[in-house]
Amino acid sequence: MPTSTPRSLLSLSLQSIGYGFGILGRQLIIYVTLPFFTNKMTQKEFGVVSFSLAILGFVNVLTTAGLHGAIFRFYHDKDDIQSRRLVLGSSLFLLTMLAALPAVIFLFMARPLAQRLLNDQVYAPVIQLSALLLVIDTLVNYGYVLLRIEARPIATSLTNLLIVASQMGVALIMVYKYTQGAFGYLSGLLIGEVIGLCLLSWLTRRIVAFNISRQSIGELLRYGLPLLPAALSMWALNLADRTVLSQMVGLDQLAIYEVGYKMGAMVTLAAAPFRVAWPPFAFSVMRKPNAQAIYRDVVTYLLLASLLFALGLLAFKSEILRLLAPSSYSAAISVVDWVALAQVFLSIQMVLSIGPKISKRTFDLTIVAMLSTAVYIALLIILIPLLGIVGAAISTTIGYGLLAFASYGIGQRSYPFPLDWNRLLRVVLAAGGSYLLIQFADAIGVSGWTYYLFKMGAWLSFPVIVVLVGVITPLQLRGLLHLVSTMLRARFKYTDQAAAHSP
Repeated sequence: MPTSTPRSLLSLSLQSIGYGFGILGRQLIIYVTLPFFTNKMTQKEFGVVSFSLAILGFVNVLTTAGLHGAIFRFYHDKDDIQSRRLVLGSSLFLLTMLAALPAVIFLFMARPLAQRLLNDQVYAPVIQLSALLLVIDTLVNYGYVLLRIEARPIATSLTNLLIVASQMGVALIMVYKYTQGAFGYLSGLLIGEVIGLCLLSWLTRRIVAFNISRQSIGELLRYGLPLLPAALSMWALNLADRTVLSQMVGLDQLAIYEVGYKMGAMVTLAAAPFRVAWPPFAFSVMRKPNAQAIYRDVVTYLLLASLLFALGLLAFKSEILRLLAPSSYSAAISVVDWVALAQVFLSIQMVLSIGPKISKRTFDLTIVAMLSTAVYIALLIILIPLLGIVGAAISTTIGYGLLAFASYGIGQRSYPFPLDWNRLLRVVLAAGGSYLLIQFADAIGVSGWTYYLFKMGAWLSFPVIVVLVGVITPLQLRGLLHLVSTMLRARFKYTDQAAAHSP
């Protein structure tokens, strides 16, 4: 069985660290400010924010039309600068036009849309803000794509931090000083995005292009449009639960679910930097003879990292909830475990779905995503009346699990790469043992420092078990640490080519 090069994996890891600086900082700011919003805004207002962002996410999926993945794919396919500029310019034109169309509809149909979606025309300004936010956010995300193409993780991270700090700062002023509720929150998001767009325009001034060609537009659409149903299905898997909950149990229960979901989604903090670094890295190594081994090992280590983070979250979920929200949100604790597991499935899905993207059989992923979404929505309709917000969380977990493994299964037809099932099973069993220890700590009724030490020990038992069962051998660990120190002395060479020339 071919082996992956440690330098290739470390190159990906270092890129992830660079991007992770901004992503983790962004999430930290969001979670630190969350208690201020949940304490000041009514549950209905917070529910309006949650639902508005869900709708905005849906429209954003439509307007992106799978083009971000197409940009990475065709940019790396081209060998000359002019062809690459045509890819970038054509994609900018497409993204701008696709975002402008629904934005105009939102602006002029704000009152009926507010009545239909939010049950009150008083929220028409929220709909109008969402329209402006859609266009600006599209351009900001395009700027991020350009920075990722150039492998500039630090610039990406600093911009990310500036944007979210501006957003949350303005939102707090609008909510607290001017008592603007949902409108104030979205105003903060919009102003922060405008600041970020100005900075990104300057940072990407050397690579941004406005050249347009019919051929490039055609290539981008042929690659991206088959991904659109899959992207819509991913939106449904991410946010349809909010839509169904708002209709079945109301905005108040949606607000409680949203807090619990945000807690469970903290697991994505472990994988979010990787998700940013992965697309350009995956396509840059796809022609290497050991590419399949690289993908195989990435799945194993990503699952390990995601489970480690998830177990830490579950060990201290009660304490985290008390920090994030008042006691009126206590029911949110019931969905955290399920959402955390769902996020683990989502983390590994990006790697498991690489086959159809490399072979350009992206419609295969559409079939899988639509199937997973159909099962998911059916479960939402069945389980929410029976179990309330817990039913939504269980449905999410099953939907993400089906998506992950069905993506891998269908990809074997066009680009087979084997998984190390033996190591994956040992990782899962180790996580299961650690989870049982965490539950035991809650059951025995200890308190004080004994309780926290027991919880900490239960969590940290996971990496110990992983080493004991041979998922990572001491020799591999020593080799990895040595390589890390070598790369650090080389001042973080973020590209695979640079890493290959490290001493």
